[in-house]
Amino acid sequence: MARTLSNWEYRTLLSECQALVGRRLEKIYETSPGLFRFDFSFGDSLVVKLGEYFYLTKEPPAAPMQPSGFAMYLRKYLEGRKLESVEGVGSDRIYRLAFREAPALLLEQFAGGNLFLLDGENKIMRAYHSKPSEKRQYKSGEKYASPSSPPFSFPPTMREWQTSFSEKPSATLSALLSRWPVGKSYVQELLSAHGWNEKKAGEMNGEQVQELLAGVSVWMEPGSLSPRVYGQEERTGENKDGPVIEVALVPLSRFEQLPYRSKSFSSFSKAVEYFFTNAQAHVAEPENPQLIRLRKRMEEQRAGLEKVEKEIAGKAEETRWLEERLAELEERRGKILAGESGNEKVDEKKRVWNVPG
Repeated sequence: MARTLSNWEYRTLLSECQALVGRRLEKIYETSPGLFRFDFSFGDSLVVKLGEYFYLTKEPPAAPMQPSGFAMYLRKYLEGRKLESVEGVGSDRIYRLAFREAPALLLEQFAGGNLFLLDGENKIMRAYHSKPSEKRQYKSGEKYASPSSPPFSFPPTMREWQTSFSEKPSATLSALLSRWPVGKSYVQELLSAHGWNEKKAGEMNGEQVQELLAGVSVWMEPGSLSPRVYGQEERTGENKDGPVIEVALVPLSRFEQLPYRSKSFSSFSKAVEYFFTNAQAHVAEPENPQLIRLRKRMEEQRAGLEKVEKEIAGKAEETRWLEERLAELEERRGKILAGESGNEKVDEKKRVWNVPG
């Protein structure tokens, strides 16, 4: 299953995207299904994989030879427009890009993410894909309605704890906090640091809860982030890194040791770009059907060649006899054709040489 980004991680990326406000959107591409590239003035691009990630970069994926129909539709309304704001919508992973005197882009980055172009009245002009349900419709002209999600504070407060605890009072602490949109990796790091991995929520006293909340708050203080990507140690003798295994906003102690390696980045966008680019590079892709056919033909030809070689080996004595007498046989053949060799005849059509006695 692909790594998905938590609400906290998206909030960090959203903060970095504020650098695009005031710039013109120059070009839009769909480089592969669900993967969009939005090129802004001054050389920055916003790369968006629906439902998985987005990040800022100066080295975006290559543009396709032909733009998709959806990309062309977006260009019609947004190309050359200035970005006025980039902001989150509600408490879930939904983000709105508002443009001056133009429709707005809405990104849904939760599982099964979608992209919408909305008019000034928040009505859907077009959706990337349509998956209507009883609660949500994606028809053009319908008012956009975001899915309901409970509010959540960043950093989390005692209210978040009390709400979670009231819903699952008998849950383990790990299971309870994994439901928070902070991110499972960070929850695991925090619990491991305090030795609370196996502790149940009902066993926590007030002082411990305050300590837990304070730990998350420290991470979320301005200037405390240290984006990095973790991977396996370099493969011996191959002079290249092993696969990446995690991207993080802060150091994760379980990966800060062998056999793992750590690579730090100046922004979370750069860390996300490096992680997902390299994660995709290590995923085994389905083999090209044409290569499969070529390999099958090669195997058939190799089998045929082996058969011929065996036949030649079985005729080794005959072959040696012909090689030793080749000059003599050619001379006799010439005489036969010239009518100078008595009863010996050559059937050139059947390539048979009848030699009496």
